[in-house]
Amino acid sequence: GHIIPARLEVPAGNKIKLAIKNEGPGPCEFENLDLRVEKVLAPGASSFVVIHSLKPGSYRFFDEFHPSTSEMLLIAK
Repeated sequence: GHIIPARLEVPAGNKIKLAIKNEGPGPCEFENLDLRVEKVLAPGASSFVVIHSLKPGSYRFFDEFHPSTSEMLLIAK
């Protein structure tokens, strides 16, 4: 029920690819509503999401299955 790292800085204006892996015992969902990013992973599964040209700012990602304990702040600079 945790996203590691909890904070990630990336360059603004560039397309980025985030590799994600569920190391927990249950399903997880890596999600950001504003960017329309959503990826559900079974236990032990790996995948990736591609995010296009972020404007400078911060973007909150969370695990919908564990919203109170999992959050990642993506900072575009």
